[in-house]
Amino acid sequence: MNSDGMLTPEDAVNTVQDLQEQDLEKNNDYQILKQQETHLNKILSRQDDMTTKLQLLYEKLDAVKNYQEFTDLLANNTSLLREIFTKEKAQRNQAGINQVAPRIDWSKYGFNIEDYIAEDDELTTLQNDGLL
Repeated sequence: MNSDGMLTPEDAVNTVQDLQEQDLEKNNDYQILKQQETHLNKILSRQDDMTTKLQLLYEKLDAVKNYQEFTDLLANNTSLLREIFTKEKAQRNQAGINQVAPRIDWSKYGFNIEDYIAEDDELTTLQNDGLL
């Protein structure tokens, strides 16, 4: 590594050779990345499920023409409403308890996720809401 903290071509070659010699399953960086992948896949799955249920409810609500139909729809879809609001509450509770994503030093991979998120207002909002 030179005095600027940047990798020299020789350092890069040595790093790649070291990585290739290691068993991938025993590599700490790989394990952290796999943990991050698992965490994000769980969040994505829950979000997809919630989106599907909300779309179903919206389609039903969109077809309503008057107040009586609206109240009938709500009365006849209590299980769907219960599922939506129960899951939404559980997700909100879990977001603050044990759903902390592993911290990864993305700069090791030539990518700084914090800078990337900071540059995008929508991603910053999602991160502040605990969705990233």
